[in-house]
Amino acid sequence: MKKLTKLLLIITLIAAILAMNVSAYTEIVSTNNKKTDNGTWSAKTMDDENGQTYAIKSPSGNNPSNALIVSITLKTPLDISKYEDDGYLSFLLYVNNPDAFSANGSIELTSAGRCDAEELSWAAPAGDVVQGWNEIILPFADGNDGGLNFEALNFFRFFWFPADGADLEEYGDPYFAIADLRIGHYGDDIAYPNNKIQWDNLTYFDMTNFNGAATNLAGQTSVSMNSDSLVISQTNALATPIDLSKYEDGGYMHMWMYIDGVENFTETEGQFELTSGGACDVDELTFSVQAADLHDGWNEIIWCFDDAAQANADMSAINFVRFYKHVSAPTTVIIRDLSFGTEEEMDMVPETEPPATEPPATEAPATDAPAAEAETTGEAPAETPTDAGSSNTTVIIIAVVAVVVIAVAVVAVIASKKKKK
Repeated sequence: MKKLTKLLLIITLIAAILAMNVSAYTEIVSTNNKKTDNGTWSAKTMDDENGQTYAIKSPSGNNPSNALIVSITLKTPLDISKYEDDGYLSFLLYVNNPDAFSANGSIELTSAGRCDAEELSWAAPAGDVVQGWNEIILPFADGNDGGLNFEALNFFRFFWFPADGADLEEYGDPYFAIADLRIGHYGDDIAYPNNKIQWDNLTYFDMTNFNGAATNLAGQTSVSMNSDSLVISQTNALATPIDLSKYEDGGYMHMWMYIDGVENFTETEGQFELTSGGACDVDELTFSVQAADLHDGWNEIIWCFDDAAQANADMSAINFVRFYKHVSAPTTVIIRDLSFGTEEEMDMVPETEPPATEPPATEAPATDAPAAEAETTGEAPAETPTDAGSSNTTVIIIAVVAVVVIAVAVVAVIASKKKKK
């Protein structure tokens, strides 16, 4: 019995070690609070319409001599050495007035507990961001190597100088904010949707008339919501209905959905509804939304109309959209690129592949900070996985198989010792 207990402990320990090695990505530090478990941000917070903090906001100002800075010193250093050769830094960046920022700025990771020492840095993305939210993906290989110890990351800083003589009439003094600050491997851990849609012939649904917060992610209109009553829908029916009848037989609906808190999704089925009745639950066509099919981060969703439940929706006059999912706690969801197309238009022959992510390219600007002159292209590898979670699933399967093999080997050794006795 004691030997069996020891065996179980060994297997549990091995499984725990393997589980740690298959984690999806490393969050540098939370952007949901100014004071975090591992340090306090130097800047303010940005809250949504419900008062929930979700981003860290820089000061605002228009003096070109004063940089706008967001930084944090980590109380406990992070070991990010497993990403050193092929890792990426990624985050969401909000900019209220892109034209009011200069080319002088830098994004820095350091192991010295301060800026400008033992760092890996990239130039600020001047000229490559839009007003609103932007996706920033920075390869470690393209960073300016200033001696970062990847086993002891303990400082992050993003500074950006305002432009001289910028027009401040429309947006006011410039500021920026960051959210979802993470490090990972491209594709599995970091898989934001494409900046430039590849499918030009699709029919797009106007997402400017929804109850969620309208955001701009890399030039694409998106709708976001953080709520414990998760319903994203139009506030009013479309004045001019959209004709989707050509997609009714064998056509597809496509969108990107970002989730922060998928563990809050209950087992109760959710729905995505298209209706011609000007409201929910009237003359509708619905798709089932199951928590098991989704994961935290960006999910590319492609549903075939053949699989939808049809309840008298007039596909030639769709005028209302609603998504709802039961959740156990406040959860963030962003929907973007809601579009419709045929198999050919979506380039689904012979199989579906998500469009390649093209992070914003940035050129190396002059900067007042030392060692920040590297050119930052921000380009992703030519090949991206078709499923952001597929590689993680493969690794987990391999880990489980490894545990079983080791367990069998341990049992064999114990049995062998018994025979010798």
